[in-house]
Amino acid sequence: MKKIIGILSIFLGFGFLICIVMGFVIPVNAEIIESKKILYKLLCGIEHFLNYLPAVVFTGYVISCSVSFGHNAEGSTYRFSDAMWSRFKVVIISALICTAALTISREVLVTSVQNSKYNIVNQPKIITEYIQMGNHLLNEGSYNRALKYSNAVLKLEKDNEEAKSIQENANIELNRLSSSDIRFKLNESDVQLNVQSVNPINIDKESISEVYECYKKAKSAFDNSEWFNAHYYAELGISLSTLKDPNLSDLRVLSTSAWNNITAIYNETRSEQQILFNKKYQGYEALLKNNDLEAYYIFWNLFNSSDEMKSDSEVIFYLNVAEQRLTEKYFFIDETFEMQSFETANNVHFAYNYKDGSKDVVYFKGMTSVKSTGGSIQYLRGLTIVSYDKDRENFQTMTVSYAKVLPVSVQMFSKETKELLGIDEKTQYVPYIMLKSIGRDSDKEVNTPVYSYLNDYVPSRYSHPQDYIMLPISYDDFLMLEAPINNPDNISLPSLWKLAPKISEYGFSQEIFFQALYNRLLYPFWILVVFVALASFGWNNKIGSTQYFQFSWVFSFPFMIIIGLFLSVTSDFILKLSNAFLLSVIGSSYLGLFLGIFVNLFLLILLSIYFLARKSN
Repeated sequence: MKKIIGILSIFLGFGFLICIVMGFVIPVNAEIIESKKILYKLLCGIEHFLNYLPAVVFTGYVISCSVSFGHNAEGSTYRFSDAMWSRFKVVIISALICTAALTISREVLVTSVQNSKYNIVNQPKIITEYIQMGNHLLNEGSYNRALKYSNAVLKLEKDNEEAKSIQENANIELNRLSSSDIRFKLNESDVQLNVQSVNPINIDKESISEVYECYKKAKSAFDNSEWFNAHYYAELGISLSTLKDPNLSDLRVLSTSAWNNITAIYNETRSEQQILFNKKYQGYEALLKNNDLEAYYIFWNLFNSSDEMKSDSEVIFYLNVAEQRLTEKYFFIDETFEMQSFETANNVHFAYNYKDGSKDVVYFKGMTSVKSTGGSIQYLRGLTIVSYDKDRENFQTMTVSYAKVLPVSVQMFSKETKELLGIDEKTQYVPYIMLKSIGRDSDKEVNTPVYSYLNDYVPSRYSHPQDYIMLPISYDDFLMLEAPINNPDNISLPSLWKLAPKISEYGFSQEIFFQALYNRLLYPFWILVVFVALASFGWNNKIGSTQYFQFSWVFSFPFMIIIGLFLSVTSDFILKLSNAFLLSVIGSSYLGLFLGIFVNLFLLILLSIYFLARKSN
């Protein structure tokens, strides 16, 4: 056992060194950041090694078995001897170790190295985009955002001169504005204002679910002349109460009286403090009319107008109320900032059908999952949805630069809504895609979906352009579809197992996915069979007890790796061909997989018998 592992390790070591040298010698065609070139070349070398690993392992395994068996050939004077059983145990253990190593390399390491290489190649593109955006924002006067983009570039490339220039200019402008603001405040006259003010209150921000609690808070606020809060809690209590509620009439009186006081103050002579009150009034009125976007910007501007407003409890409270309402309809543009640097999927596409025969095709350029939320919040870049009618004619195309995806429970939908969208009864969560994004500190920044129509036929669900979309598919399926779905060899095995039987629902070939599933799950069984066959070949060509290599190997050694590579390619071809035959006979189902396992185990038993039947010449 030690000799087999030792000789195999020497082969792997030499193979690894040769591949690393290849990685550094072969020129790099892609544009790479200077500081990342060494890492990229190292990854190229590791990728070469992983690609040639089966060939190196096959070759090393045959030679190590030949040497080990040649030096310890005693006790095999007859077939199925105890000595051969002892050797068979060593063969099985070493074969299992090699099989596990090749499987892990194929399923985990290759994908990890390729993703790392892609991220390095993609960094110059991201840097170029961030530099352009930073310069644009600098020219537009958005110095804080320009500073964020320059800092993001410097995280990727610490010596980037353009990013340093943007950072320096943004800091200069921010310092200038700060100094101007200080001078302005020093020159302000200290004017005594003789107006009725709204006293601050410690507002409990937790959800209030009982009418009586609302009444107590409204009464307390009213007694302290806190008219906004009195009206807010009174209206909240009214919305929660029923006609038989004993507090309803008192809540209505409080609401009316508070509003009368608000209106009286609003109509009084204007002063600086009255102007602030007027803005609060406008913001609060916008909230009452469900103009949440307008209310948010009013309270946001109030909050950032002075240090006094940043501690004003009413401004803080109603800003939070407006923001919470907004998050149900919009998301902030700055949430997508630097997301492209952390994209985990690119160029994803899939389709789904509705019960009426129409069809939507979904495509997005990139996807970023927010890890802090456990992946439950995601951002899609460059989302496009093309809609077709039942005759497969295109009638609508929707595009948006960024979209936000959240899981939504179907329990909140009515039975009619589920039937309209075609949501399966077993589905628990569906993807809710928000299409509108806004600026956090400016109402001038708005990203909305763009719709284009090719004919007059529009189904009822598309009668009005939408600000959001709910896909009628399981959210778990959506997460799996975000993988490189066009290449099932790169999808994780658990996802491939779940997707294969229903992938045709999303516009892909079920046969191709089952073929990939067979190839990947049967690979360890097939490779184990190959290793036992190689062990038999090693016994038949074992060297003498005092030799380390046969003389004939001196001339053939340079070609051994090529032969190993040929064997690796041939074994893969045989595996795929046999799996294709299984699919043609059994069809796309898990039954063929279990039949394939049975066939491989049968071959393993036959080859094990063949190995145990070997004896010394």
